[in-house]
Amino acid sequence: MATEGIIDLDRLTSLRSIGDGNASGLLEELTTLFRDTRAEYMASVERAVALRDPEAVVEAVHAFKASSRSLGAVRVVSRCEQIEAAARAHDLDRADALMSDLGPVITEAIEALFALAASGALDR
Repeated sequence: MATEGIIDLDRLTSLRSIGDGNASGLLEELTTLFRDTRAEYMASVERAVALRDPEAVVEAVHAFKASSRSLGAVRVVSRCEQIEAAARAHDLDRADALMSDLGPVITEAIEALFALAASGALDR
């Protein structure tokens, strides 16, 4: 799977130095954690939108954006920034509409990250 436009490989180069020769294994572990926590993040953003609480939306989406950025998931980061901007503008209808596309964007990133880990490209 191609990662161009989905994953920023430059963000992942630091895994080489902390991965102790197994950056791909570390990426797989981090991606598993990212995958396993996405439902919790998504639920917290959805709750905040349903409660019509823009500050809570910003807080919840910001936390998910940070973990997405650390994995170089650029499309996820971009979508989170759009949701954050809508919430800051108190446009929760727009934030809600943007949320509907977030799940597939996250899935795409997770698949790309797992494929990258399986390829061993970070270990070279």
